[in-house]
Amino acid sequence: MVLRSRSCEPFSSPVSAPPTRSPRSSTSRTAAARPGQAAVDFLAAPINPADLLNLRGQYGVVPTLPANAGFEGVGLVTAVGPGVDHIRVGDRVLLGGGTWRERHILSAAGLFALPPGLPSEQLAMLTVNPLTARALIHDAQLQPGQWVIKNAANSGVGRAFFTLAKKAGARGSRSCADLASRTH
Repeated sequence: MVLRSRSCEPFSSPVSAPPTRSPRSSTSRTAAARPGQAAVDFLAAPINPADLLNLRGQYGVVPTLPANAGFEGVGLVTAVGPGVDHIRVGDRVLLGGGTWRERHILSAAGLFALPPGLPSEQLAMLTVNPLTARALIHDAQLQPGQWVIKNAANSGVGRAFFTLAKKAGARGSRSCADLASRTH
């Protein structure tokens, strides 16, 4: 099996500039799925601001290089190793970490089959933005009847935020920039 991925590898700029990161494509051969593993072809992975910050080394913990980019995505199971019985070949699964690649063999332990009939592009966005919205609501200790105001409310985080806030019994007001009407 050939594996092509998008990873960040260190390189140094000329003239004693600080080291930076460079996205690059790589191709390598991988073995078949071993016991407890699944081979997955990646179908969809969004580009979040966190992904871009991570590529620049400006997001939380700087990953050890080389590292594959992409925090979330959806893949199609193409093979399972011995002992894997909770997912099957043909199942779509939710993936996290290193999702900007074409295929990968990984532990099957955290994988689960996604429901059919939903677009992979939508399912691929199930983790980063909804979990960020959940953290905002949790950190604010939102209570039923409280009011919340959220700017950038048309973003993935904003939409998830108001869905979860409403479920918590809160009321909200949102703001969205109308970039089309701005003059520079």
